[in-house]
Amino acid sequence: MGVGATLIGIMTVLLVMDDQHLALLAVLLSLPSLLVATDVLDFSMQAEANGKRSVIVRAAAFLIAACLRLLLIACEAPLSAFAAMATIEVSLSAICLIFGFGSWHGRVRPRWNPSIALMIAAKCWPLVISGVMIQIYMRLDQILVLHWCGPAEAGTYSANVRLAESWYFLPAALSSALIIPIVRGHLVQPDAIARRMQQAYSGMALLGWIAALGLIFAGPWAITVLFGHSFSSSPNILPILAWSGIFVAVGMARTMRIAAEVRWGFHAFSVIIGAVVSIGLNALLIPLWGAPGAAWATLGAYAMASVGSSLIWPSQRKDGWLMVQAILLIHPIRSLLARRISS
Repeated sequence: MGVGATLIGIMTVLLVMDDQHLALLAVLLSLPSLLVATDVLDFSMQAEANGKRSVIVRAAAFLIAACLRLLLIACEAPLSAFAAMATIEVSLSAICLIFGFGSWHGRVRPRWNPSIALMIAAKCWPLVISGVMIQIYMRLDQILVLHWCGPAEAGTYSANVRLAESWYFLPAALSSALIIPIVRGHLVQPDAIARRMQQAYSGMALLGWIAALGLIFAGPWAITVLFGHSFSSSPNILPILAWSGIFVAVGMARTMRIAAEVRWGFHAFSVIIGAVVSIGLNALLIPLWGAPGAAWATLGAYAMASVGSSLIWPSQRKDGWLMVQAILLIHPIRSLLARRISS
């Protein structure tokens, strides 16, 4: 699948793009799809509750790639070199995963099993749709800002997006750690799964609140330091994008329960709803407000994809109210008051 996706991407780029430099950048950025199969080793370690090993491996690859990027900056390398670094980083991560998995489990021996491949292909179509929709509503805003507002405002908006998304690896890592207890709780104690999910949602929401407040107060200074004064011309963008992280964090926790209960049809529905809201709000708000309108559209799309879809879907409505209580800090405050009263 990775090879097919890469070939389709490269052929599309070569057919659509007239600018050879942009075509080269697009091709370089599509090459990491070739190595997506090595993520299976990561999933295997997570299934064995050894997710910390994969985190160590990926962190090592990230640090090596970061050092190489600093070297490219010092050498004033061209943009194509930085695009190639994306492939190099994924390659380093894949190599580290293969050697790390081999040292812990023995030599990696890939084998082709047609029956398993057909079974996965039959069950993965909701995830394929979800992946396409996620790319639409996570990147559509930047494309439309560039189209309607010009490259200057698009650059400012992209810098704010990069900073607002810089902490998303934390809820992703925590969600990976939560998958084992959630699956175990679903199988062993199904009656207690609501309590476990409320705790997970509350923890993720608190993390989102802390990150949002940090971005609101320290974000303008960070943008000036990291990107320069020219990227801090619109101070209204980052505070709006910062609140989106709360819904992202809570949504990541919900994905773990979806995986435990194998509800990929609902997952596809929630992502499609988010994409539809993103398209509609971006088309409506960007011509009116520019880049801040795109930020509001992003906030609305994330809120609808994570919480709104749960409130709409009948079997997930109870879970949706748990998420609302977590986001509004009702459950954390109630738990804190209960502890104080009991003590």
